[in-house]
Amino acid sequence: VFFSRVNNKIQLLIDGLKIQSSTLPQVGYLKVQTPMYVGGVPAEKANKNIPSAALNSFKGCMKNLQLDGKLVEPPSRTYKVEPCFVGALEEGIFFSAEGGYHTLDNTVTIEQDFELLLEVRPRSQTGILFHAGAKKEQYLILYMDNGKVIVKVNRGAGEYAVAVTPNESMCNGLWHKIAVIKRHNVIQLDVDTERNHTVGPSQTYPIVSKEMVYVGGVPDKLDIVPWSSPQTYVGCIRRVVINQMPVNFSSMGSSHGTVRLNGCPVM
Repeated sequence: VFFSRVNNKIQLLIDGLKIQSSTLPQVGYLKVQTPMYVGGVPAEKANKNIPSAALNSFKGCMKNLQLDGKLVEPPSRTYKVEPCFVGALEEGIFFSAEGGYHTLDNTVTIEQDFELLLEVRPRSQTGILFHAGAKKEQYLILYMDNGKVIVKVNRGAGEYAVAVTPNESMCNGLWHKIAVIKRHNVIQLDVDTERNHTVGPSQTYPIVSKEMVYVGGVPDKLDIVPWSSPQTYVGCIRRVVINQMPVNFSSMGSSHGTVRLNGCPVM
């Protein structure tokens, strides 16, 4: 698709064929300002100059976007944008290298007993799989660090952690089952057939509240992750179950960044 305006003449080409051309009645200065929106327009930005049909977001794939003959730089922000794939897909959600995460509001109470089940097929050895909580003294995080799977918990009396180093690489193209089980101050981590557990402080945080959950990554503003800058998970996640309740990502919570909810590419 090619669209151009030269002086008072505009034209639209599709696959090299001229579809439409026209002459503007008056030649005016076209002032293009940032931010520019690709694929859709936020509802609050809509105005009378945008036709109603254009208010619906574009559904499909787009590449090689150019403006005045130059490739447009990667977007500074994305909203509900999914990666494009050619080929078969299978069950799961995909987190791309461009970065993204999915939020589930008020899902987990860290002070109480907790159980998390999920299957992962990573493409990177390091990244955040699951994070609950937004306070430095109250959180639970499941992540990978150079192939090692780690859970860290803080219930208000200090952090404690448990780790499992799988016998095989997590990036071997296979699905891996992970289970996190917390009973009082005991945390158990299962990765496929490997298991480990630890016992933390018995004292708990006096306030009991449900926490925000982040899957696949966290916002930049969240500064209680193990790295100076959040490490986005790259790969697929499926069959997430929290406290015996399956999570339907398509209808629960919201995605931020480049996350595909409707399937993982088959490897």
